[in-house]
Amino acid sequence: MTTPIEHYKQGLAFYGQQKNEEAAAEFRAALEGRPDWLDAMHALATAQSKLGRQDEALATIARVIELDPTDPFAFRASRSSSSARG
Repeated sequence: MTTPIEHYKQGLAFYGQQKNEEAAAEFRAALEGRPDWLDAMHALATAQSKLGRQDEALATIARVIELDPTDPFAFRASRSSSSARG
């Protein structure tokens, strides 16, 4: 059985290879095992944004903000994703 950290690391490897679809799938798998893992949510939002899925990225960022309203990444990412939507 693959652990959440293994999924997260594989997601980072895929992201580094610019395989964003595969990265997003691994980050989602990591979150299945650890649903409140902020680092995995940050990574998933970034991959979603790279895939042009701004609405999904914003939903992921909204979850981060819900869990940690002071998260600086979420604030920056939400502004960036909002402006990318047009």
